[in-house]
Amino acid sequence: MEKQSGDIPDFLQGVLWSYDLKNLDLDRDFKRIATNILLFGDIKEAKWLFNRFSKDQIIEVVTNPLKGEWDAKSLAFWASYFGVKTDEQKALKSFQNP
Repeated sequence: MEKQSGDIPDFLQGVLWSYDLKNLDLDRDFKRIATNILLFGDIKEAKWLFNRFSKDQIIEVVTNPLKGEWDAKSLAFWASYFGVKTDEQKALKSFQNP
């Protein structure tokens, strides 16, 4: 059985490399956890996200992204996947903004 840190599985450490999983809270830190999975995760991590949270919760992460966290290709992919629009100027990393 996969070892867990609270409700956060240890296999997510790779996408949350700068965080101590024991100090993360699924509710409080959902947007950070979901953002990192969508940006850096693989199929296993994405499946965990999609099985653990509702589609609407995940869409909220894409439509109201953390400021300066996203790259253009990832944001375009997930916006297209969900069929939503997003605030690109807010979301994109500063080196991509004019």
